[in-house]
Amino acid sequence: MNWRLKLTILLLLAVTTSIIFAGGVLAQGDPDLTDLAVVEALAEKVFLADDRAVEAAKLSDAELTAVLKYTLSPDPAEMAEILQWVKSGIDWAKANPSEWTQKKAELKVAERRTFEFGIGSDSVSPDAASSPSVGGSSAPSSSSASGCDTNTAAANHISSLAGDTMWHYESSTRWCWQNRRITSVPFFRVRATAPGLGWQFVRNVINEKHGGVGHFSVTDSAIGKFKYCFIWCRSEVTASVFKYQHADGTHTAIATPTCVIHRRAGVICSR
Repeated sequence: MNWRLKLTILLLLAVTTSIIFAGGVLAQGDPDLTDLAVVEALAEKVFLADDRAVEAAKLSDAELTAVLKYTLSPDPAEMAEILQWVKSGIDWAKANPSEWTQKKAELKVAERRTFEFGIGSDSVSPDAASSPSVGGSSAPSSSSASGCDTNTAAANHISSLAGDTMWHYESSTRWCWQNRRITSVPFFRVRATAPGLGWQFVRNVINEKHGGVGHFSVTDSAIGKFKYCFIWCRSEVTASVFKYQHADGTHTAIATPTCVIHRRAGVICSR
């Protein structure tokens, strides 16, 4: 083998090694956004940081998009507009440090909290102690002449990327009956939680019940508001739960939005 051939082979080896090394470095520095754990880590790094505007500014458009899909689950048709909304918020935070400092403190207080509300009970019957049933429609398993039961239903929003609950709005009512008349309504409660990054419960709009003791039915309504904030906050989302309890032990509930995960279609919510 002459010296020219040897030199050519050595040069080819050197170039190949450089390409492999560079490719490895690039792959290491470029997060795999198809990996849910990677996206979740990015979202937590932004939302749990002391300054989410600073952390978010470090992300590429692709990374910001993945974080929004994980936390907000927007309609794909709205993604470009929402991405611009986030980037405008980041620019505003940089340009207005004092206002951003105040807003950032407000966000930390408001996000990822749990609230419980209750309406005063009617007189409690001594026999108010049977195991609860949850949601939907039901007929009593034994005699419907008397008994007690609990009707629980919830509206929720689920991340289309991770399947995690972003917010949950639950209403529970316990009632007792005898001889086709309601004898007591020990409680009507509403529980609002917003465990998702960036989400917060805003307020209850309606918590009320009708009918009750002496009637055949007791009905109740719960309507609440949630919102998503990155730097600025988006329009409020309405959650509603309507429940119907009867003096024969049957009950029904309607909750919207109720989201179901479909393997191919993603998350579909009733509105």
